[in-house]
Amino acid sequence: MRKASAAATMALLLASVAGCATLESSQGVSTQASADLNSWSSDVDKQLAEMNASGTVSSYASPGQVLDDRPVIGIGELYRTGLSSNHRIAAASAQVQAADAELANAALRFFPSVTGRASMTGTYQDIIDSDNQVFQQGEAYYETSNVALEMRMPIVNIESVFNARKTAAARRKSYVEYIDTAQTYVRDLVLAYVDVAEADAVLVEYRDRVRLLSNHVAGERQRSAAGSGSPEAVKRYEQELANARSQLTLQETRREVALSRIRELTGETVGGVKGHVDLAALALPSPDASTLTNLALRNNARYAAKRYELEVFDDEVRRAAASDFGPTLDAFGSYEYEDRGGSQFGGGAITVQGVLGVELSVPIFNARGNGYQVTTARARNQQISAELAMVRRETESSIALALGNYMLAQQRITHDRAAVGAGSGLISLVGQRIDAGGAIQGEDLEAKLDQASYRRQLAQAEFQLLREWITIKYLVGAISEADIAIFDARS
Repeated sequence: MRKASAAATMALLLASVAGCATLESSQGVSTQASADLNSWSSDVDKQLAEMNASGTVSSYASPGQVLDDRPVIGIGELYRTGLSSNHRIAAASAQVQAADAELANAALRFFPSVTGRASMTGTYQDIIDSDNQVFQQGEAYYETSNVALEMRMPIVNIESVFNARKTAAARRKSYVEYIDTAQTYVRDLVLAYVDVAEADAVLVEYRDRVRLLSNHVAGERQRSAAGSGSPEAVKRYEQELANARSQLTLQETRREVALSRIRELTGETVGGVKGHVDLAALALPSPDASTLTNLALRNNARYAAKRYELEVFDDEVRRAAASDFGPTLDAFGSYEYEDRGGSQFGGGAITVQGVLGVELSVPIFNARGNGYQVTTARARNQQISAELAMVRRETESSIALALGNYMLAQQRITHDRAAVGAGSGLISLVGQRIDAGGAIQGEDLEAKLDQASYRRQLAQAEFQLLREWITIKYLVGAISEADIAIFDARS
């Protein structure tokens, strides 16, 4: 079922959150995961509702370049296809299931354990010498049947308490990592679409260059043959044409690299991606770097997962200390039925035996024979603390960089639009001079080549704005499948 619906996947995500709360409540383990994720969702909704318009007013549509018989598919359809074939999402889902199972097993450590045992043995004896008055010399053979039921119930076990807390935190971490995987998929697919669309825009420039230069070279050759041109001009334009063709081949290769990224994310082999985005519809949760940073430190799934991982190892240190040094108190009991067909004294017996008791175990030195777990747990805890600080700094730096690039892209768009407008006016004036017979030979070509470059620069500035916008939304945890609709093809 490769065509799984996007709505079904998001419903699965919400069901995962709800299931997290239900299972933890039924097992008496912390319900913090549900509260945290619900808070995360409400924060995202609030951010989306309070977005401020970015102020850009242009739009860009990418129909995709038809270079071969590969299909050109809309980004929305690619998104829905990739939901069922993306291996990272499948792995994250499996990790959630594993965390669920580990939490259930941790809860079972508070319940009694019951073991059944049955055995049947045959004993052969050859008594060579004996001074026992009852048991005489000679041979003996007898069978023994034994059936037993044993039970052990933990009364005091601090290690199990901290193990349950650790496993609950690990489960919350797996759920947040699943959210991060889903958000990363949206971000990566949008970025891949932008890469393909940008490659298409660059290819438009170099195709225009090749076309314009080819026509001009043909004209220069005719003029040179007629004696009104120069061989030097022909060679110069032939050189520019060869370079344009070389750059065209290079850009086509880069476009194939971008398409391979689409194939990696969705499993689909495509020849192009259909999409449309209205830049005026884009908005940021806030134009302020400090506000965005605070949002990211609350809602960024990667950072939240690392916080939960630190909780895991906080409790792991306590669990390891309880295992190494903590006493345990268990109640135990057994019921045993034995049918002995004979014995060293020659007679058999049938025995029923019941035992009840309590057992106190106190570790004194290296109780398990494997050293002390707490030393390793403390070192690992320090490592995770350092990693959390690293992720925090990376998040803060990424927010500042993306926002700075976003603002610069807006400025570039303004200037590039002015350049494109001036270029259009220049081409029009040169055309009028040509009609009047006053233009210099080749002046119209240079103006058209420059205009192709200005249009490409404008498109690249818009694409840079798109990249930084989706990156910021990902960093602050506000990215969702709704962003795919913004980039999806429109009729």
